[in-house]
Amino acid sequence: MRTSFQILVIDDEADLESLITKKFRHPIRQREWKFQFALNGLEALELLHADSDIQVALIDINMPRMGGFDLLTHIVRQYPFVCPIIVSAYGDMANIRKAMNLGAYDFLTKPINFSDLETTIHRAIRHATVKYQNFVEQCRMKDDLVQGRNLLQTVLDTIPDLIYVKDVHGQFMLANAAICQVLGKTSSDIQGKIVSDLFPEDTANRYAADDQEILQNGQALLNCEEPHPIESHKRILTSKVPFYDASGQITGLVYISRDVTELKQSQKHLEDSGRKYCELAEKFADGVAIVQNNQFVFVNSSLCTMLRYTAEKFYMLSPEKLFKEMSSDLANNISHAWQVLHVIHDEHEYWLEISPHEFLWERKPAVLYTIHNVTATKVQEQKRTQETLSLMEENLFLKGVVRTRTRFGDLLGSSQLMQQLYSLIFQVAGHDEPVLIYGESGTGKELVAKTLHQISSRSKQTFFPINCAAIPAGLFESELFGYRKGAFTGALSDRPGAFDQAFGGTLFLDEIGELPLEQQAKFLRVLESGEYKSVGGAVFKQANVRIIAATHKNLFEMVKAKKFREDLFYRLYVAEIDIPPLREHKEDIPLLIEFFLKHFANENYKRLEDIPSKVLAEFYTYSWPGNVRELQNALLRYITTEQLKFKVPLNKQSLKPPTMEGLSDCSLSGILAHTEQTYLIQTLECYDWNRTKAAKALGITDRTLRKKIRAYQIIQPYQKTPIDR
Repeated sequence: MRTSFQILVIDDEADLESLITKKFRHPIRQREWKFQFALNGLEALELLHADSDIQVALIDINMPRMGGFDLLTHIVRQYPFVCPIIVSAYGDMANIRKAMNLGAYDFLTKPINFSDLETTIHRAIRHATVKYQNFVEQCRMKDDLVQGRNLLQTVLDTIPDLIYVKDVHGQFMLANAAICQVLGKTSSDIQGKIVSDLFPEDTANRYAADDQEILQNGQALLNCEEPHPIESHKRILTSKVPFYDASGQITGLVYISRDVTELKQSQKHLEDSGRKYCELAEKFADGVAIVQNNQFVFVNSSLCTMLRYTAEKFYMLSPEKLFKEMSSDLANNISHAWQVLHVIHDEHEYWLEISPHEFLWERKPAVLYTIHNVTATKVQEQKRTQETLSLMEENLFLKGVVRTRTRFGDLLGSSQLMQQLYSLIFQVAGHDEPVLIYGESGTGKELVAKTLHQISSRSKQTFFPINCAAIPAGLFESELFGYRKGAFTGALSDRPGAFDQAFGGTLFLDEIGELPLEQQAKFLRVLESGEYKSVGGAVFKQANVRIIAATHKNLFEMVKAKKFREDLFYRLYVAEIDIPPLREHKEDIPLLIEFFLKHFANENYKRLEDIPSKVLAEFYTYSWPGNVRELQNALLRYITTEQLKFKVPLNKQSLKPPTMEGLSDCSLSGILAHTEQTYLIQTLECYDWNRTKAAKALGITDRTLRKKIRAYQIIQPYQKTPIDR
């Protein structure tokens, strides 16, 4: 087992090496993590080429000779087992989205929070290890596949029947020894050939017609009596069966032919033939069952062992009872294989893969089922899927990026509830499934939807909002799907609908709970099929949009009351975002007031530099049933009339204005000044009180930082005067 891990740091800051060495100087960590350093992308590529044990790369964006994004592209293409992490001071949304699209595992912003860095490196090492283990497992599975193919060829070569497999283009993929002997060729000579290369012209034409029929309707041709393909005086019975891939698409045809020249008219031959097939089935490790008239007429010993029934008990069961909820498929589904979770009588669970084939059993239609136990494979698939989903969720969460934001897209707020909302938006944005947004009136549901769109893969396309409550019932289809000229009276020209205008982008359906039931059914049909037609149109169009719906109503209760379709609810209820009301995060009120004051000033309203603490206290004590929209209107009303009027009377006895520990001035300007002073001190401490680096991280000049240090009388520990270096 690996006891140490190689981590490559690529950054043009010369003092970063000593800083990282200092932060991770613990003896245990130094034994586990070995750091290497490079000043640019070209040096990094040389180190990667020389050291195949590097698992994690920490990459700065702006570097000489080769930048971070170019290096990231090289690493993703050439070193798939290295986990790249972008570490940059330029943590804007465009850089984050670009890094994730290029394949970055995570994005951390400078100044570096070494606690977050350590956590991220832990996850990255685990991700790289799992990725390598999956690669090794895939190689092993490929070897098993080759071994299985060789075993299949060996088994087929022991069968005297003529057996060969063709792809959908008619080329031979597999042939057993019997058909090779008839043709006088080896198996390698036959592979890649077509029927006309091997058989006479009349036989080739007949087989080509049969192939076309099977490919068109998906139905097997079983026990077809026909001339021998080479020795025309003989007669054979041939079964021509399609086989399918995991998606249900036909990928080829299996031909099985048996010489029945001498026993053609003999009923005894049919019985002997049936017994031989049963004897052959007894040798299979997989289960084999024959169902006729909804009863089992044959089961092999492998199936009895697999399901822990005796043969006598098995024949007493009906297919419906054995396969329970799959009984309808057992009776009717004879087109492709399927998998089912089966619970047998001792409460053990097994995943079974069932493959059906139609054929004649004693001159009557029947279905042959082969049952394969795929429990081990299914468990491994589920485990790998869960691990992959877990890694994706960690990757999209980007906890270190979101945690300290006061503004995220068009959203504003630094409270814990808003940070949780930002993190949830990040998680949901990485998927393309529908999103259902809940929130009271005025909480900013459309702003959340816009932010989701802006950081999604559809951000370069259209964000198209539509208010469901404002659509008359008679205009629903034309508004959403558009209409063609002449579709109805007044349709003088073609008009695109919401799905047309949002093609490739995001369609935001506000107040989805106001949609009438009839329109809900039409909307659901589009979500299910992914297609729609314009009113008066004849051609189906693809609905290439991401659906984001919003409501202030409880849709689950509406489903119970039969006012909202249950199937539509669960189709939309894939990802849910609840927006907190303003009364639950009143600590964000100063930020909102500051933002709206600047906005009103830009709109030529009366400029108001500050709000008296008494008025601010009124804002804190109010419950804000209309949320942020009501706050905006109340602030505008105060600016224009210098009066406060609220929809709900204030309860001043139960509500008190918030206070900040150690802060005497609770006005808006006082709170903002205290916040700025605290953040300046934290940044200076992060850079060991180096003013130049702190100013760069804050995005201001040294001169501006010096003025703020003097204004706030910021003093470095163990000094008696404000810092000035």
